[in-house]
Amino acid sequence: MDSGIYIIRNKKNGKVYIGQSRRLSNRQYMHFHTLEKGRHFNKHLQRSYNTYGADSFTFEILEYCGIDILDEREKYWIEQYDSVNCAHGYNN
Repeated sequence: MDSGIYIIRNKKNGKVYIGQSRRLSNRQYMHFHTLEKGRHFNKHLQRSYNTYGADSFTFEILEYCGIDILDEREKYWIEQYDSVNCAHGYNN
């Protein structure tokens, strides 16, 4: 199984971004590639990356799950980490 929920964590300020992917094996590369190029779709995450640098961010898999429940599980983890709150995360 390669689908599931992941977290990008800023080790310096503790803020997180929660996401889902059908292909987790590819998702980490795509995020960090666009961040490095300065073209990430999430402007909050991009600004933080520009400020703190690549070494300040980790990519972790929170759980593997079926494609049919990705949305449900992503919402669950976003609530757990309160990552829509700009004080805690980048999902705003």
